[in-house]
Amino acid sequence: MSIAFVLGNGRSRLGLNLESLHNSGKTFGCNALYRDFFPDVLVATDPGITKEIESSDYPEKNTFYTRKPGHTNSKLITKNSGYSSGPIAVTYAAKEEFLRIYMIGFDLVGINNKHNNVYSGTSNYLEVDSKATYYGNWVNQISDIAKEYPVSKFIRVGDANQYRPNEWNLPNIEFQTIDEFLKEVNTVSWQKQKE
Repeated sequence: MSIAFVLGNGRSRLGLNLESLHNSGKTFGCNALYRDFFPDVLVATDPGITKEIESSDYPEKNTFYTRKPGHTNSKLITKNSGYSSGPIAVTYAAKEEFLRIYMIGFDLVGINNKHNNVYSGTSNYLEVDSKATYYGNWVNQISDIAKEYPVSKFIRVGDANQYRPNEWNLPNIEFQTIDEFLKEVNTVSWQKQKE
């Protein structure tokens, strides 16, 4: 298998048929994603969401990485342990030598300077009207991962006008619109969200 999907929780991924991803590659995800979809691999670094995941049935049958495992089936993050959850999930996809790693829901910037997360306002997350999260660390961490794994192609999927950090001007980082992604991986479906 040469394709991996790494799911961040930015709002740009809303409308993606998550289950359809299993038909095309291995899935990696972050934090509360497990509430809606069980990816093959899940990563969480913050204590609150880690405890929530470990209290669920997710670690019983799936791979879960965290900084301080509290469940017998949880695994210790051993690579890039100081990174955020999304970049660590990208790291583990790269470590498995996937040739095409699609980063979906990696929006980076907020919406109208507000928190841009599918789970905003829920347990272990900021409120919907909270200030946008600083994204500079995510940008630098993904850049470092792409440099460390030059054989892998990292494709960020998003809106046509998605933010493109200068640090990601690397030969193995590409940007795709949702429509381009759907044509390339034609077993995945996406329902356009109404504005």
